[in-house]
Amino acid sequence: KNSVVPMALSLINKAIDFAFAMLYVRLLGPVGTGQYAFVVAIYGFFEIISRYGLGTLLTRDVAADKGQSSRYLTNVMVLRTLLWLASLPLLALVVWGYRVVGDVEWLDATGIGMEEIQAIAILALAMLFANWADGLSSLFYAFEKMEYPAGLTNAIALFKVTLGALVLLLGWGYVGLAAVSLAMNILQTVWLYILVRTTLFRPQWQPDRALQQWMLRVSGPLMINHLLATIFWRIDIWILRPLAGAASVGLYSVGLKYLDGLNIVPSVFTMAVFPL
Repeated sequence: KNSVVPMALSLINKAIDFAFAMLYVRLLGPVGTGQYAFVVAIYGFFEIISRYGLGTLLTRDVAADKGQSSRYLTNVMVLRTLLWLASLPLLALVVWGYRVVGDVEWLDATGIGMEEIQAIAILALAMLFANWADGLSSLFYAFEKMEYPAGLTNAIALFKVTLGALVLLLGWGYVGLAAVSLAMNILQTVWLYILVRTTLFRPQWQPDRALQQWMLRVSGPLMINHLLATIFWRIDIWILRPLAGAASVGLYSVGLKYLDGLNIVPSVFTMAVFPL
């Protein structure tokens, strides 16, 4: 159940995402698609840093001792909020670097535009809610109820595609898509919290400074493992954007869509086995 149901729902979700990609690639064109792919690649990198492997740690330890649920959830949420705040200056520095790289003549590179900066800023705020939502989802993994976050993800995907198509048809571009992501992340966080209260337990506020320090030490390698796996898969977009331009990134990102779908099978099975 914990493998097949999330896998089937994830494949459906990928099909929805793939159909939506056909729409936005058509409407945004190679340049707009490349700019959006670059924004998402930047976002994904910093999302991993601010999550810091704490979701994996929560699933691992709460699966072993359900009595630690509220304690772990509280401190994961606190740490993720602080890590998100700490990551913002670094994100701003990276964005500034990509903005000014086009002014360096001998590099023969292309800088990013204001629309990309606006989209990154909106997604930076969305990242906080995504991190909270991931912490709540990790509880369902610990309790071996993977179908709840998987089903919710499908519902959110349908809302996201509907609103995304609307903003694209209104001409708001990928900045509008970033705003839709923010709205959907907020909705998902609230929805997951309600599901936790109604299906698992009523969370209690239990901050613990010593536990937070221990979590930072232990979850660091978990974050690095996730980060390296992602860098191998996405660092090419970071390189292509200034050297080859947005249109090249757009065409390249379309090809990646096919491979992204295949990653669901091993990742979902791994998460089903992990709590055991």
